[in-house]
Amino acid sequence: MTEVSPTSEAKRSHKTIHPRIRDLVLSTSGVMELTKDIRVSVKERRVQISIHISVVFGKPIPEIAKQIQNKAKDLFLRDFSQYQLEAVNIWVDSVRFPPTFSAGGNVPTGGEVRP
Repeated sequence: MTEVSPTSEAKRSHKTIHPRIRDLVLSTSGVMELTKDIRVSVKERRVQISIHISVVFGKPIPEIAKQIQNKAKDLFLRDFSQYQLEAVNIWVDSVRFPPTFSAGGNVPTGGEVRP
C-alpha cells in the first residue's frame, strides 16, 4: 500500500492514534519495547498499521501478536469507525532475555537474541 498525503481529518486521527497504540502495545505482557516508530498508512479511508516490537524470551510470540492485533482492532472499531482497518502487521525484530535473567552466569543480563 502506498502511503498518500492524508487529509486534515486523517492527520488529526494519526496524532490521536499513535500514542494510544503505543500504550496498548507496551502494556501487552511479553513486549519489552517498540523497536521502530508505529506506522499508520491511510489510503482512501483504508488503514494499515505496522508495529515493530522486541519480546521477552520464552513468551509465546503468536499469542503476543494476536493480543496486540485484537487490542488495536478494538481501539479502531471503537474510536475510528470512519476508517476501515485492513491490517495490523506485527514485526518481531528481536527476542530479549528479561533484565533479571541469568543462565548460570553464561548469558549477560538483558542480552538480545536476533531471530
